[in-house]
Parts: sequence; structure tokens; C-alpha cells
Amino acid sequence: MSESFIFFRDVVKDYPMGEVTVHALRGLDLEIARGEFVVILGPSGCGKSTTLNLLGGLDNPTSGDLEVGGEVVSRLTDRNLTEYRRTTIGFVFQFFNLIPTLSASENVELALGEGVRRPCGSLSVAAFRRRAAARRDRSRPRQSPGGAPL
Repeated sequence: MSESFIFFRDVVKDYPMGEVTVHALRGLDLEIARGEFVVILGPSGCGKSTTLNLLGGLDNPTSGDLEVGGEVVSRLTDRNLTEYRRTTIGFVFQFFNLIPTLSASENVELALGEGVRRPCGSLSVAAFRRRAAARRDRSRPRQSPGGAPL
């Protein structure tokens, strides 16, 4: 067990595709402290989405250990996974899953309001400013340039 908030140890994720196995992750080791800001970068096919899917409890590792806040994510019940996703981990998607009639800031506020249950406006604005994106916080999803953070 680690003192880190997010802890991957030797995480492997394989996807059987007929007679071929795709090795999406091969022994990922990663530790992230509570409150640490992390960016996951890499070329297509390097395992970024797989890592996020595992972190979000959307998929389970083939082998290895993944803990968040001391909990083994793959051992959470469906009910506990729902609570985990609402209160512990969250994703802001650039385009597909945003509500097009809401601004970028309102999309974040909706997620924060439903999941974290805190006053929303100041949190979303602070998050946007930290990402140097405050100039776009009122834009609609289709108004954000492709590849640019909200």
C-alpha cells in the first residue's frame, strides 16, 4: 500500500481481439499525491485512454494493483463505483460528452454540483484559471478549438 492518493503498480491491460492480443498497458507504475496536478501526454496508442478508463473504474486491469484513496478500484461494488465516480474521480471531456447548450464553465459546474456537492461557480472558475483557459469559460463546446482544453 502506498501513501500516494492514486497508485498504479505494475498495471497491465490486455484486450483480446480474436487471435491477437492488444497490450494496451505493460507494467504501468504511477503515483500521484492528493491535490497534485498531472497531465497525461503521449502519442496515439500509448495507453492514455486505457489509463483513464482504469482510473475511472470503467475497466479493470488484467493484472497489477490500482488504488485510489486506499481503495482497490477493481474490488468496488457497482454501488461503490457509482459513489466513487461521483465523489472521488471525474472527467471533463472536450467535446463528445459536453452538453452543447451549456457553456464550458456550466458543464464543469454541472459535474461538480452533481458529484462533489460544493458551491460550484468559484471552483470551476478557479480550475479554468489554473489551466489558463478563463478566456473560454463561457464558450460553448463547439466554440472551443479542437485539441484545446476547455
